[in-house]
Order: sequence, then structure tokens, then C-alpha cells
Amino acid sequence: MLKTTDGIMFNATTHADGTAVFNTIQANDYAIGGRLNNIDATTAVISKSDFGEAGNKQTAVLKAVLTHNDPRFTLVGNTIDKNAAKPVGNTEVTITNISQGGTAITSSDVASGAFHVQLQSASEFVIVGKKAGFISNIEKISTKGISRSATLYVKLQLDIEEARAGKQIVLNNIYFETGKISLNASSSTDLEKLLQFLKDNPATALEIQGHTDNIGSVALNIKLSSQRATSVVNYLVSKGINKVRLLAKGFGPSVQVALNNTKEGRAKNRRVEMKVLQ
Repeated sequence: MLKTTDGIMFNATTHADGTAVFNTIQANDYAIGGRLNNIDATTAVISKSDFGEAGNKQTAVLKAVLTHNDPRFTLVGNTIDKNAAKPVGNTEVTITNISQGGTAITSSDVASGAFHVQLQSASEFVIVGKKAGFISNIEKISTKGISRSATLYVKLQLDIEEARAGKQIVLNNIYFETGKISLNASSSTDLEKLLQFLKDNPATALEIQGHTDNIGSVALNIKLSSQRATSVVNYLVSKGINKVRLLAKGFGPSVQVALNNTKEGRAKNRRVEMKVLQ
């Protein structure tokens, strides 16, 4: 930004190399300033005499150097479709500082899915995306223990997934006590992901599906899966979601996603899924 003594202003945005060029200004006294991420840079001045003897025509390149010191870190992120591995633009991204308080909201670029925001030092953050018809991962990052002199950028890929009517999505991070219906809420991070999706899409209704492996009787597994699905529904209702939007259904071992002859396969079959009804 250039500003004359009589208040005339000229503005420009710096290029990738940090330079801003003013090609058509006349000889005058100018105050020079800049601002990035709501932090002012240092200032400089150019006087009319610096333009030389050519009157109002600039005959040489005049240079001024500003410095910018932002003590914060820059979060550089991308919103990505986790299934198609492609950018998803126009996603509202909320960044909450859970250490110091405060929330910042930005939007990902329509074409590249990129977003950036400044992060305070010595803090922990929760990041979540919001886009109609999509469910977002909830990510946590920290600037604790990071030296600002060594690290400027914190990078993040925020995965979101389309959740259209009829779509079924596996919620991998919902856990129960072994052989029981009680939720292990402290480690079930996908509960918050599911809750946020329902808050962001208030017209959407879901079927919460419980599935088991084939260990034990079919009847008991169907009962267990149904009760676990109900536990998830009850949790969501306890957080303010209208129960009419939720349906619990247990399938027992009938819908496999892996073979039950290995420990890993059985673990994949013991799962909770959501199906978008509308």
C-alpha cells in the first residue's frame, strides 16, 4: 500500500516472491505499508526527491523493503474426497483452539480444495469440514513443542465423504466393551464425526446398522448388533438429535465385508455403519 500526504492510496498484492510492483505512480512523498493475516508489516517512506530530476515521470526503479513478523503458524490444508482422492471445494472449515479458546472459519478454494489459516503457538486444535451432503473427518493438530524459527507451515489433509441418500458408510472408530452393548465413548472418535454430520445436515435421516462376526449363535449376534446400534442412537439422542431422524437395525453376521477365518477379518466384520435414508 502506498499513501501520499494528501491521502491518495495505491494498493497491490504481493506476488509469490513477495514483491509488489507499482508501475504508474507519479513523483510524490509516499508512506509504504503492508498487512498479512491481520498483522501489520514494518513501514517505509519514499520522498519526491527520490524520483530524480524527471519531474513527474519515474526514470528509475525505486525499492523499499518491508518485513513481516507473525508469531503464529500457518495451517495449509486441503479438503479431499476420501473415496475419489480429489479436491472438494467450497467446504466450510472450522478450526477450534481447544487450549486457548476461539474459533476460526474459512472456506476451501472452489477448484483446488485448499485453505489456510493462522494458528496460535502452544495450542491444540480441532478441525472439521462442513459441506451439504458430506460427512467430514474430525482432525486434531498441535503447535505445542514446535519452534516458530524452524517451522512455519503445518500441513493437513481433511478427508470428507459424500453421504447421499442410499449411501452406506462404515464408521470404523466406534467401539464397544468386549461382548457388550456399552459404548466406549472416550475412544469412539467417529461418534463426534457422526454427531457433527447430523447437526450440519438437519434434514437428513439415518439408519444406524450394527454388524458382528460369526462367533456365537446367529440369534445372539443379531440381538447384540441390534442393541449396539441402539446404543449409538441413544448416544446421539442424548446429544440433542431428534430420535425421529434415527433408526437402529442389527444384522448380526449376515453382511460380511471380510472372511471370518482370521482375527483381522472378524474385526472388520464387527462394525457400525450409517445408511443415509433421506
